[in-house]
Amino acid sequence: MSTVSAVERTQVVIHRPVNGSEPVRVGTVLSRAEGKLNRYLVRWGDGEEEVITAGNRVVVVARDSLRHLYLVDPAALAAQFAADPKAIVLRLLRESLSPLTAGGARSQLEAYGLPAQAVADAWSAAQRGFAAIPNVAASGKGSGRTYKWVDMARPAATAKGDHPGGHSAPATAAGVAPSDIEGAAPAAEVAPPDAEEAAPASAAELAPPDTDEAAPAPAAEVATPDAEAATVAPPAVVAPAAEVAPRALSGSLAEVLAEAIGVENADVSDLVRHPLRTGARMSGLSKAVIASLLASPHHRPISVLLLALPKHDDMIDGADLPPADEAVVESLLAGASAEISAQREPDPACRTAAAWLIRRVSARVAVPGLGSLVQVAGFVADGRQPDAAALEAAAGALARLLPQVPPEGRASVDLQGVAAVVACLPWTVKGPRAAVVAAAGRLAPEQVTARMWWAGASLRDLVACAAGPLGAVTSQAAVAEQVLAPLVGRELSTVATRTGLAFLLGLPREFAAQLPADSVAEALRRVAADEPVARGWVQALSGQTRITALEGELARARAEAAAALDTAMAAEAKERELAERYGRLEETVRAQHAHAVKLRASQERQVRIDVVRALAALAAEVEELAVNGSDARVLVERVRGLVAAQDLEAVGAVGERAAFDRQTHEALLDPPEAGSPVDVVRPGYWWRTSGESILVAKALVVATGGV
Repeated sequence: MSTVSAVERTQVVIHRPVNGSEPVRVGTVLSRAEGKLNRYLVRWGDGEEEVITAGNRVVVVARDSLRHLYLVDPAALAAQFAADPKAIVLRLLRESLSPLTAGGARSQLEAYGLPAQAVADAWSAAQRGFAAIPNVAASGKGSGRTYKWVDMARPAATAKGDHPGGHSAPATAAGVAPSDIEGAAPAAEVAPPDAEEAAPASAAELAPPDTDEAAPAPAAEVATPDAEAATVAPPAVVAPAAEVAPRALSGSLAEVLAEAIGVENADVSDLVRHPLRTGARMSGLSKAVIASLLASPHHRPISVLLLALPKHDDMIDGADLPPADEAVVESLLAGASAEISAQREPDPACRTAAAWLIRRVSARVAVPGLGSLVQVAGFVADGRQPDAAALEAAAGALARLLPQVPPEGRASVDLQGVAAVVACLPWTVKGPRAAVVAAAGRLAPEQVTARMWWAGASLRDLVACAAGPLGAVTSQAAVAEQVLAPLVGRELSTVATRTGLAFLLGLPREFAAQLPADSVAEALRRVAADEPVARGWVQALSGQTRITALEGELARARAEAAAALDTAMAAEAKERELAERYGRLEETVRAQHAHAVKLRASQERQVRIDVVRALAALAAEVEELAVNGSDARVLVERVRGLVAAQDLEAVGAVGERAAFDRQTHEALLDPPEAGSPVDVVRPGYWWRTSGESILVAKALVVATGGV
């Protein structure tokens, strides 16, 4: 097993289960493996001890920190926030290793599962009271304004040497302690036991022994940035001591280092574990001494220590030295990360050393240790004058590393820290900032809509960068809606020139899709007010002459429509009138038809009655005559008289001879030829009524001599 070193007991390890059915496991960090920042000896709550590797689901956090509470009991954190949101905001500032912007603070609280609107309200309320809290230091302006918790020191109570290690005991200012602030919880202690030694050496300690070299400035004064500077610049370099002739350095590595940097009994492992402090101590080395160190038999480990030298050196920064081993660089970055975590107040000398360390390891090797790189680069970015070259080198390394993160490790990547590293870099098509955002967009698309990724970006910057790898991010719907739309809308609302309008109309598709049509029309009218050319466009697009003609046609069409409407209404009225007349006529016809039917039925009945009555009279007469024995001639005469009364006229008489007439005669046997003599067997009858003659019965005849 690897050798382990003691660490502070305020760190805990949290093992998050794969699913929600298992409990969260919490343990105390006992020690950390030498040179391995992510390997720890842990004692779990049940007493079991185990060496673990921090990663996706195994997280090392400060005990009683907000993150600790969120991972173990998010409901309790939510309850504390609901009870006293201001205290949670102040606690976040106190626990943060670097200054926070308002957006960054809100994003961190939202990442802990707190409601966005409640977080925004709590931040606004707390921000109004920052001026009354001496521990809250603010710097910058506008959206770039940052806030940091400062543990102010009391006047020294003891002389140097009274406190272990020869340092004054740290204290807060004028009786103001973190616990005195309403709702504030004690700050998480993250410094290792030897944190008091992490302060850079004094000027006397930096000077090599037995030389006439000038002593370098104290660590607190090394490369201190101008507080008022607003532009990004490379770190200030400590002026080298006066050159002396190189001398041979011999002995063990510890002896060589002790002689070079003036530290008795130099602990090489301690120097490696604290590369930033070591680099600051070596800031006063002259080129001659550096040359002697690199000429010694121990040049390879010394070249590793010199990677954090906070100034340029031709031998260190040239191409003559072989590249450092990846494992060595990982250990070096891990040590630098631990140093940064242990600092209560950022040390400018260590920040300068961190910048040079980032420059060198990012440019010369495939940087391992993504988490450590992000923390060290974030430490550099937090300075008032960040080292642009160092941050560009770090961003280039991040752009290479982020695409290599496996799916199971993506949740452990500190993307907020990555965003802070690149936030002050310029936007260029092939620049590292665009490459990092593009890589982050592929790694976690849902997170790149946060404002911190796009800080300082103008519409023209993003349009230019969208032609490169960043186009894969700007084409995402969420980024277009939350990032591009506000930029496009702001640009459109202020455009006042034809060239500015032409730029907006020529935007790539995902940008142009965010141009509201009514806002474009309004912008065109605004430009046309002062631009004759644009005014002609507006008139042509609006078609004023055509509009006037169309208005005339519309008026005529309306008049014609009104006339047609009147005609239609008149026709409708006429139709109603005709329908009413038709209805009346139909009723009349129905009534007349019914009357006619009734009348015809009555007439037919009367006819039947008359016929029956005549038949009855005839039957009665015949019966009477037959009973009385009347002569046949009398009977015939009487019958003919009765039928004559009904307008019946006999066709022939029985026994009468006549010429055969097919119209009035019917042959009893074979019909003879017309005009042939026939004898009437039974007479026929004509009905003479109303000037009309109807043959109702033909006379039955036989040919003369045929019977």
